Amino acid sequence: LTKRFGGLVAVSDVSFAINKGEIIGIFGPNGSGKTTLLSLLAGLLPPSAGRVVWKGRDIAGARPDVIASLGVIKTFQNPQLFSELSVLEHVMIASFLAFTRMKGHGRLRSFVSPGKGEAILRARAEKTLTLCRLQDSSRKPAAELSYGEEKMLGVAMAMMCEPELLLLDEPASG
Repeated sequence: LTKRFGGLVAVSDVSFAINKGEIIGIFGPNGSGKTTLLSLLAGLLPPSAGRVVWKGRDIAGARPDVIASLGVIKTFQNPQLFSELSVLEHVMIASFLAFTRMKGHGRLRSFVSPGKGEAILRARAEKTLTLCRLQDSSRKPAAELSYGEEKMLGVAMAMMCEPELLLLDEPASG
């Protein structure tokens, strides 16, 4: 996979495979192309050359929402949050992608049954907030979070999308 910005080569002939259950780390100094590589995988940037193969399908250049609907979810170095919404509200909104994926796979009935949909969603959100150590901040507006809490909220939002491949951009910063 290669990405050029004019005369600058940000990613040059990168090739790797990730097996189910594997955790891969990409390390390098600032400006070495880590974020660009993850953005290529998530469809946020089109590649200059090469392919991104997910489950036997070339997804290089596909729209980010299409790639996300296939289960490839990326967090961001600096999460873009709605300052007036609570942590819990952010996580519940993020579940929309999982909701639409379930709808497409015929699992919607088990996800939302009459009168129980919001309770199921809230339980999933609270479980995810506990996993991300944000349960005590669930009612806080995003404007009151520390940078580290914002980063964890980004991870929680990604987890609500039920990723099959989770791309964490600068997960330890903050």
